[in-house]
Amino acid sequence: MATTVISRKLFPLAGIAMAVAASVQAGELTIEPSLLFTGTASDNIDLHAAGEVDSYISQIKPAINIDYFSRRTKLEFEASNNFINYSHDSDDNDDYDNYSLDTTFSLWENGPKLFARAGKSQVQQSISVNAIADLLTANAISSKQGDAGISYALARSNIVMHSELYYQTRTSDNAIGDREGVVASFRAENGSAAKWLFWSSNASFQDLTSKNNNNDTKFYSVDAKLGLINDYRFMPFVRIYEEDNQGNFENSPSQGNLNSSSWGPGVRWQISDHLWLDLAYNYVENQEENKDHLSGDITWRPSPRTSLQAQYSKRFFGNSYGLNFIHQNKRLVNSISYAETVQSFDRFNYVEVELGSFYCPAGGDFTLDQCLVDPGSDLSNYVLVPLTRLEPVEADEISLQKDLEWRSALTLPRTTFTLTLTGNIRENLTTKVIDDRYTGNFIIDRKLNARSNLSYEFNFIKNHFDSDDIVSSGQLDHYRVHKIKYERSLNQSLNGDISLRHVDRASSGAGLSYQESRLEFTIKKVF
Repeated sequence: MATTVISRKLFPLAGIAMAVAASVQAGELTIEPSLLFTGTASDNIDLHAAGEVDSYISQIKPAINIDYFSRRTKLEFEASNNFINYSHDSDDNDDYDNYSLDTTFSLWENGPKLFARAGKSQVQQSISVNAIADLLTANAISSKQGDAGISYALARSNIVMHSELYYQTRTSDNAIGDREGVVASFRAENGSAAKWLFWSSNASFQDLTSKNNNNDTKFYSVDAKLGLINDYRFMPFVRIYEEDNQGNFENSPSQGNLNSSSWGPGVRWQISDHLWLDLAYNYVENQEENKDHLSGDITWRPSPRTSLQAQYSKRFFGNSYGLNFIHQNKRLVNSISYAETVQSFDRFNYVEVELGSFYCPAGGDFTLDQCLVDPGSDLSNYVLVPLTRLEPVEADEISLQKDLEWRSALTLPRTTFTLTLTGNIRENLTTKVIDDRYTGNFIIDRKLNARSNLSYEFNFIKNHFDSDDIVSSGQLDHYRVHKIKYERSLNQSLNGDISLRHVDRASSGAGLSYQESRLEFTIKKVF
């Protein structure tokens, strides 16, 4: 029996051995085992607003890193097992294993590549309960991901192309968002050597099936242009756009008519060799889906370090926008992206569940545990309160995701400043429920000397579930997390750090507000 368990946990190593053996080129193999010990003191391990429980948590984490590189093969593998022990309640003691695998194999020089990506990690069980849950607070579950397929990329004077075709699988302990299927993408455009024709094509395809039932979805989209090059900097082209999103679900009507189909003439204004503007008039085949409209995009590539591309069009849901910008120099890197995508079987579909009516402490915040009053208790300081909670459920619908991300990094001789801002708006296309998620992360990292670093990090999270209060009372959460950390390299194979973290969560959900402070130290030995 013990042999079976060990074989299961070490199963990813079989994939490593096969990938290494498949390489016909001599390569470099690096194996790095390590042992990490962490001690954490928490003043509120149960994350309650009242009746906080102190705990000291010790973690022992053996790990191994394996890297293999050759002319045609790349393999990176990490695996670890984390043993956790609590001082306040030994029944919470547990262990968790994680791994990640990323490998590619070129079929021939500069040719197609076979690739495989796999991993097991711990994620939040429900961001409505706790969006920053981790293993120590017991609000995390394991999630497994796997991709395997083939990719091909070209960067030549006559064509620039990148394509992928792979099989995807996702599973988790609570069986929410479990899916499998085929995903494909294709992006290509003419290179700088084009003389008579310019063209571009951007296509994607997904065919995903739920692992929990017979639900399935099929998405595809194609955006293509073909035009004539001339010496007058005004170049005619034809644009074709086709999009179809369909889903068949057991417990809800089939979602169709999420389509966009159009074609039309356009003109490209070649303002300079590095800047051009495309404008097209699009004739829509089905006027019930959309109306004839203008679309446009601008492309600016002044140097290899700077690029900008922005788009405007109309899709089945109305106005549609896209943005990709990156600029970098010796010290500063900026990138901004905005995308609108259709998704299915994600882990962010929530419904309001009635917990019942409870006698809870009158006035102020409380936890659900404080509302469970024993029969015969004095209820003079309690009031009867109906309680509800948002819980994640299987996403048996198609959702529209709008994602914005802004990253900036300023690197000075000994100090680095990093700012990351993200925003996500998720609209359930069946119920029209909208969930908003925003995050902000600011880090100051200071190199004190050759062996020491000091950093400060601030995280802000705002989650607003059902922000329009369509099917529930909604829930608004704010998280503010401060962390200061000191790192010290003791020698080439031994390093450690000590950190202090404070979390302040304010929530409109009953019993979900809390504050927690942690003092943590870590020692890592590399063998």
